[in-house]
Amino acid sequence: MTNKQSPRKKAAFVLAAILTLSMVFGGFGFAQEGTNPVRELSIEKSIELALADNSQIKQAKLAVEKSEVGLEKAKTFAEDDNIPGMAKNTIEEGRLKKLYPRQAEAALTIDKKSEEFTEKRIKLEVEKTYYDVLKKAKLLEVKKLTLQRAQEQVRLAQANFKAGRLAKVDVTSAETLVAAAQAEVSVYDTQYKVAVMNFNKLIGLDVDTPVKLTAKLTYAPLAKIDLEKSIRDALENSVDLVAEREKKAISDVLLGLQKSYYSAAVFSYQEQQIETKKAELNLKDKEIEMRIAVKQAYLNLRSAEDRIKVLSKSLEKQKESVRIATLKYKVGLATNADLLDVNVALDEIEEKYAGAVYDFNVAKAQFENNLFDLGRSAAGMTGAQ
Repeated sequence: MTNKQSPRKKAAFVLAAILTLSMVFGGFGFAQEGTNPVRELSIEKSIELALADNSQIKQAKLAVEKSEVGLEKAKTFAEDDNIPGMAKNTIEEGRLKKLYPRQAEAALTIDKKSEEFTEKRIKLEVEKTYYDVLKKAKLLEVKKLTLQRAQEQVRLAQANFKAGRLAKVDVTSAETLVAAAQAEVSVYDTQYKVAVMNFNKLIGLDVDTPVKLTAKLTYAPLAKIDLEKSIRDALENSVDLVAEREKKAISDVLLGLQKSYYSAAVFSYQEQQIETKKAELNLKDKEIEMRIAVKQAYLNLRSAEDRIKVLSKSLEKQKESVRIATLKYKVGLATNADLLDVNVALDEIEEKYAGAVYDFNVAKAQFENNLFDLGRSAAGMTGAQ
């Protein structure tokens, strides 16, 4: 038989945890608002700030410039027929004239795609962090409303005590709930401030800059997504797949060189045949992985959308339950525990709803940026063999 924790036991556990966390986070110090002027920021403005003077983008641009020099250098040597010590009609000459220019071309192609990827990744990270600040702000707002309800419960408990409908212990119990709610507000206020600091760091502002975000953490029904088009775009533009295709192309050049200068019985030719087949298999595997990644992102998006719809209905229903329980409590027909139960349930639904809206907006941003290969690297794809 499943051992499910009752709302009251869960509430008591949460109360103890909140008080502990409040003591832990109580030592955090933050700059007072007013030290820096408040910055009003849209998502677009935040992205603009993050991209301006960004060291990662500068590094990516430098990598492209270096690859352009490398390609020019490889072409220059390939066109030079008078290189000292270079024997004619040898595989070494073939490498110089065919392989090295192709490797340099591959490096440039990958670095250009990596530059695009870097900018898209930063944009997506800004959107995720922006929405995280909005989510933390929403959760803080929820906890403040919980505190207000707890304070109202104390007022009602005191009135019922005077009217003889409640005992003194009920008033004390209600006052304890206020202390717990105040502690929880403190914890969530800290989480919000940390989220703002991380956001400020990402977009290049002083971490203590107070911000006012103009966007809202809301759900707007999603326009129809052409999943097959998203998959095609990902397969074409993914830096991982571009790198794998370039790796296979280089392997094909190497096999062609081996075939031009050696017979099929030579070990090096046989080895290169195997390497070319491996490169082809790797490319196919990466394409399958990318298809799965896009489809998984799509399913996550739809899942978040479904959760929002369900939780939205649950939220309205639970708010009504809190309203009815409060009315009953006013006339002594409900206990502190009854009111606590419905308020804890409302808090849980509010948090889940904010989380679902956050997940939905982040997943939508992922599709808008067509970015499904975060955390991967194209490094080492074009090394000489």
